[in-house]
Amino acid sequence: MSGTAAGLAKTCFFGSNLLGAAYLLMADALARKLFSMDVPVGIFAGLLGAPTFLLVLRQIRGAWV
Repeated sequence: MSGTAAGLAKTCFFGSNLLGAAYLLMADALARKLFSMDVPVGIFAGLLGAPTFLLVLRQIRGAWV
């Protein structure tokens, strides 16, 4: 791996960690605000993330799977 590729990999890894943490914090805050009972953050994050994943998959493949 060249120096440039290694630097890019480290940057992507660090950025994905930050975005993932921010996403889970946002999902937890929304779950606490929208529901009176405690909803596990994993369930709420999945409800938010599944449609996003399907939209990205559709753009990449050009059709629904």
